[in-house]
Amino acid sequence: MKHTVFIAIVSALIGFCTASQANISVDPAGLTSADQTVDFESVPLTQNDSVTNQFSSFGVAFTGAYGNPDLSSLLPNISGNRIGNFQSGIGESLLFTLDFASDLGQAAFALVTAEGTTTFQALLDGVVVETASFVTSFTDSSNLFSFSNIVFDQIAIRVESFDRAFLLDNLQMVAAVAAPVPEPETWALMLAGLWSVGEIARRRRALRKQR
Repeated sequence: MKHTVFIAIVSALIGFCTASQANISVDPAGLTSADQTVDFESVPLTQNDSVTNQFSSFGVAFTGAYGNPDLSSLLPNISGNRIGNFQSGIGESLLFTLDFASDLGQAAFALVTAEGTTTFQALLDGVVVETASFVTSFTDSSNLFSFSNIVFDQIAIRVESFDRAFLLDNLQMVAAVAAPVPEPETWALMLAGLWSVGEIARRRRALRKQR
């Protein structure tokens, strides 16, 4: 019985740790389902328009973003209106963030850059919860980046390339799901298991002293 309880507790802890692992990755399909999708077509955007809260009805605002109408249909997973971190003929913004109105559990979007390295940070209440970097370009079709297994309310993007510019499109968002509160039976099982482990250790120490 004690052995069974111990195994149950270890399995539960392993499951908890696995579920808590953060993940920023390249996802060829994006999210299979999303609460909100922003393709940047619902609001007219002209070249170099500052994009801040025009899409707040979708639950997202932006810092350092500018409109970029469809100038090329040759970019992978990018079509129609999109936003970027630069103003043509003026320069790029080094601070670019997606600011979400509520906590998210998942997000994904397409992004292209000049050949370089792009670093993504997911933050919650201003604290970084996950960071990842990828080689990015204008031609690589593996350019759908997803965030999952973490809770966040902001994403920051930084590009290291010759011009530090990027374009972003097709933003998908999924709200965070509140973690379930353990049932009383679960707490009882865990406490019983911890007591059993302690009791086994106590008996082993007593046996050593008797010898």
